[in-house]
Amino acid sequence: MTKGLDLSSWQHPNGAAVDYAAVKAAGYQWVALKLTEWGSGGQYVNPYADADRTGFHAAGLEVWLYHFAHPELRAHDSEAGFFGQHAAGWPNVALDIEKGDTLGWGALAAWVHDFDAYYRQGLFYVDRSYRDGLTGAGFDFTGRLWLAAPDVDDPGPGVTVWQHGQGMVPGIPDPVDLDTILGGAPPPPNGGSGHVDVSLEVLREGSTGGAVSALQSLLNGRHGAGLAIDGAFGPHTDAAVRAWQQYAGIGVDGIVGHDTWTHLLS
Repeated sequence: MTKGLDLSSWQHPNGAAVDYAAVKAAGYQWVALKLTEWGSGGQYVNPYADADRTGFHAAGLEVWLYHFAHPELRAHDSEAGFFGQHAAGWPNVALDIEKGDTLGWGALAAWVHDFDAYYRQGLFYVDRSYRDGLTGAGFDFTGRLWLAAPDVDDPGPGVTVWQHGQGMVPGIPDPVDLDTILGGAPPPPNGGSGHVDVSLEVLREGSTGGAVSALQSLLNGRHGAGLAIDGAFGPHTDAAVRAWQQYAGIGVDGIVGHDTWTHLLS
């Protein structure tokens, strides 16, 4: 069995950083991150998702991205397209199904099937009532069931990932949902390994994007840098990198390459 967890922006209270290396050191090997939601209130993208995806992946955890579904809006094509736009080809995906039972189980099963036609991979997060309702309507969860059942000692057969409770995890400032992968890792997407080999970007002043956000989060968590996690490598981030490099006893040049990443994530 493999320890995992799932988190969203709630685990970043007041912009608090996650120490990705500490999570890995605590024995966690898998993480699911909320990426998007398409609801009656509009379109939502988790503002911490890019930083968390980069940071957890760099620390050596398998990263999955999930979409919180709103089947009651009857817009599977729009939701799937919105999720796909922001997942940007990431092969490890999941669909969080907590709404839509008002459609009736048959209609909900059809909605999930139509959404899944865009991916044909990944996991389905449901509680026991949604599992039973969808299964009764003919939906096949084989090898792809992520079951929320924190009130039982055994989730039963056919469960790939079991969300079994909530607790504190080293490196994460707020309680987080805890998961166990039963019988090994989730099935790899499209027959592949399920792992994306992404080289760590070389960053310097002027760099932008999710890798910079992950760097800022790591510097805050490991060195108390107090940086805004804004994805912009400006003078404050440059100064924090140089301070870390001096502390780590490596070349002080403000460039985040292999040695600096290695020391930050060790």
